[in-house]
Amino acid sequence: MRKFKIYSILTGIAIATVLSCTKPIEGFLSDNIFYRSNPFTAEQGGVFYSSPLEVDGSTAPLTVTVLDLRDKATGKSVLDSFSVPKEITTFKGEITPTDTSLALINAKLEKRLVKPFNVNPVGGRIELSAASRYMPAGTYEMDVAVKNVRGNRTLTKVCDIVLKEPTTSYEFIYKAWTTSTVVGEVFSAVPFSPDFRIKWNPTGENKIILKWVDKNGTPFNPKAGEVIKRGDRPTFANWDPYFPEEKTDTALVYRFPDTGLKFPLLNQISIAGGSVWNDGISYYRVTGAANDIGMNVNTVHTIKYLKNGTYEVTFHLSNVVHK
Repeated sequence: MRKFKIYSILTGIAIATVLSCTKPIEGFLSDNIFYRSNPFTAEQGGVFYSSPLEVDGSTAPLTVTVLDLRDKATGKSVLDSFSVPKEITTFKGEITPTDTSLALINAKLEKRLVKPFNVNPVGGRIELSAASRYMPAGTYEMDVAVKNVRGNRTLTKVCDIVLKEPTTSYEFIYKAWTTSTVVGEVFSAVPFSPDFRIKWNPTGENKIILKWVDKNGTPFNPKAGEVIKRGDRPTFANWDPYFPEEKTDTALVYRFPDTGLKFPLLNQISIAGGSVWNDGISYYRVTGAANDIGMNVNTVHTIKYLKNGTYEVTFHLSNVVHK
C-alpha cells in the first residue's frame, strides 16, 4: 500500500510538471463571422460604409484582408480594377459668395486619387468612395481572410455588394405657389395645383433650363419680360454667378461648372441689404399682364442638382392661360 501511495504521488507530480510546461491556448476565433448587412447596397458615385464584421466574441484585434471580389453574373474577378485609385474632386477650402468666377472656384477644389472600393483591415468595414462612379452597376461577391492571435480563417462569399445606378439626379427640397395682384401686391388664395416636372439628360451640356407653361402647355416668354425676378428675393442667377443668365423666348438658362459636386455649390447667400437665403431657394414671377387672370403667378423652389448634364425644369401653371 505504501508503495502504491508513493507511486501515485510521483505520477501526479509528473503530470503536473508536463501540464505546467504546456503553453496555454490564446484567444478565440469564431466559426460564425459574418456581415449583418448582406447584401450591402450602395449607389454609384456615393460614399457608403457598411457595418464591421460581426465577430461573435472573437479576440481583438481582428485583421481583415480582401482575397477576391467577383462579378456575380460572370464569376470574373474585379478586385484589381476596383482597387486602382481614380480621380475625384474634393474641397480644399470653403466656397463662399465672394467666389464669383470659375478661377476662384477652381482654387478651392482639389483633384485626388481615391480607391473606388476598400475594406478596412481593422474590423472589415466595406468602404465605397465617390470614385465608385467608375464601377459598373451590378452585384459583386467578396471573399476575405480574417486573422487574430488564435489563427486564420478564410470566409468565402462572405458578402454580396449590390452597386446600383443613382436613383435620382436631383433633390427636390421645396416648392410653393401663390398669386398676387399687380397693383399693391395683395396675395390671393386663387387655387391651382403646383406641378413641377424635371427631365434630365446625363449626356447633355451642364445647364439648367427653367420653363413656365400655362394649362395648355404654352410657354411664357422670359425674353419679353413675361417671367421676372420677384422683388428683392434671389433667383437662380444669385446661386450661379459663374455664367451669365440667358433669356430665351421660352426659358431661362443657367450653365454650371463641371466640379463633380452637387449644385448650387453655395449653401447660403446674402443679398438685398443683408437678407440671408439658404440652399438655393429661387423666386420668380409670371406677370399678370401675360396671363388671362390678370394676376401675378409666383413660384418658389429649391432643387439640388446632383449630377452633370442638362436639366429641364418645367413649371405647369394649371390655373392660367397665356395671353
